[in-house]
Amino acid sequence: MSERTKQSQFSPGPVLSEETLLRIVYYPAHIDDDGKLKPEAIPTQDLNNRGFSVYRKLYAKREKVTSVIDTYVSRKAERKCRGISPILCETVRNIGDKESNKAFDVLDAADTLDNEAHAEIKYSRTYGRSEQRGLRSKLKDKFNTILDTESVYAELKNTAPPAKTKSLLATILSFFIFWK
Repeated sequence: MSERTKQSQFSPGPVLSEETLLRIVYYPAHIDDDGKLKPEAIPTQDLNNRGFSVYRKLYAKREKVTSVIDTYVSRKAERKCRGISPILCETVRNIGDKESNKAFDVLDAADTLDNEAHAEIKYSRTYGRSEQRGLRSKLKDKFNTILDTESVYAELKNTAPPAKTKSLLATILSFFIFWK
């Protein structure tokens, strides 16, 4: 997988550095009693293998985010959604390792039309366990704001984003120009 490529037919395209990413935060799994993000909220195993899941705000739909929250919370009675943590993609990509190399990649991970906003954060290379934990800590510190879900929901779309409409419009215009 590459940051520069679209990963599936359902994808809106590569994740741009200016995009805002959203991470759903749950209690008690992700935050402690004081409301602070735990290191375990970002599993190094996810950063190494399958990817640490986030949603691209521009393409996130309220219905999908609500469904994900409802499913996760329903699995254990003590689970509660505490909010959503936004982060600028560029902030993630600017985190450096001890040699000042880019430590993380942000990858398009859309796998279905219903999940077009899905993206993943992964280590950009192989690191030892100690460095993995240090880099995870740097990433965790960047997820320093947890917003109420309702305030985030107010900004999410219930339909396809404008970028899709522009693309369709451009296609239609190209067709008419070609046939003119």
